[in-house]
Amino acid sequence: TIAGSGTQTAELDWDTTGFSGALQVYAAADFANQLSEPLENDNQAAVAVTVLARPDLSGAIALSDPAPLAGRPLTVTLNLRNNGQLNAGASSARLYLGDPAAGGEQIGADQAVAGLSGGASAAASFTWTPPAPGWYRLYALSDSAGAVGESDERNNSAWLDVPVALASPAQIDSGLPASDLA
Repeated sequence: TIAGSGTQTAELDWDTTGFSGALQVYAAADFANQLSEPLENDNQAAVAVTVLARPDLSGAIALSDPAPLAGRPLTVTLNLRNNGQLNAGASSARLYLGDPAAGGEQIGADQAVAGLSGGASAAASFTWTPPAPGWYRLYALSDSAGAVGESDERNNSAWLDVPVALASPAQIDSGLPASDLA
């Protein structure tokens, strides 16, 4: 209820998820025309607003050696980026051997990641020593503890298939006597 010549403030919550960029927002009073007024065409107002995209962390895995060897330490780096426009608070990153959703094993401790402004990048590094030759799938999770409210939580994991070779030449025994090999 508004007294004659009075004013009233109305606050409305607006979930801006899915909205970004320059927008025109409209508000209407007595939109159902329930009140009899001398002027019915002045019940609407508009304002231009800019909605900034919420933080969105994603990452890609890089190796210190593109041809890792079994038994030799390897630095695995998760290169993180905030694809949003708003600042992302501090978070953590985690590295797994195998898909964490399917029982993958965590490698090392969580790595702290400082807050990232919109468009900024950072790196989290882990040390992993491949135990034997073969193929390994590494998974890295950005914002592993879910500390940052992001516009897209589905792109927080990255994976990389890593072929690991023997650290020394293999010796193969043909089974023939040494005298037959000359």
